[in-house]
Amino acid sequence: RRVADGRFIREAVEVSVVRRAALEIEPVALMALEHNLQLQKMAADRHDSQAFLSLDDEFHRLIAESINCLLAWETVENIKAAMDRVRFLTLSEVSPPDSLIEQHEEILSALKNHDADAAEAAMRRHLQEMIFSITPIAERNSEWFESL
Repeated sequence: RRVADGRFIREAVEVSVVRRAALEIEPVALMALEHNLQLQKMAADRHDSQAFLSLDDEFHRLIAESINCLLAWETVENIKAAMDRVRFLTLSEVSPPDSLIEQHEEILSALKNHDADAAEAAMRRHLQEMIFSITPIAERNSEWFESL
């Protein structure tokens, strides 16, 4: 339940943040996001899940920072502990890093184009990945989850 609720809240916050960022983001923030994506690719190539997940979080934090709204990211961080456990468990088999990097690239592309609708849609697709990740993990490890 906490994972589902946390994902819902995270989506509401981050979709609003990325929409505003698409309209306001500056070139220096776009460069920071591009650099972060390069580091994500390197972590994925090394199969370094811990580094990858840290860079994934940083990617989202950088978007909030780009509109000077770190409180939004702090709010997400405060609710995502249960989500992080699922993310770590599903990274290699259900949500492979290459797929997540492609989703981040779509978000970045929309931000570069200052396309708020595309940024919102890309972020929503990215965060809804959690729904698809939970099901196979819950089926294999039912004792970890209460029924939704």
